Amino acid sequence: MFDGPASDLTKDRRDAMLSLVEAVALPDDSRRVLLWRVEAKHAQAALLQQAAFGTGTAAQNAQRMSDRLMQDCTAAIS
Repeated sequence: MFDGPASDLTKDRRDAMLSLVEAVALPDDSRRVLLWRVEAKHAQAALLQQAAFGTGTAAQNAQRMSDRLMQDCTAAIS
């Protein structure tokens, strides 16, 4: 997150998603929310690694999946 406007946009989207999760989570769900965040971070890292370093169809599918998930998340916070 070091490239200026793109980093700012990423941070804003992340903050908006966290606000949405906090708004719908019950007060005693903090452990569950933390688990969601850890699992999401791990899944995103695996997907982006496959998209960046994979080959052939697997890399293309990972890129498409990443793009679709980003669109879904952006729609949820818009």
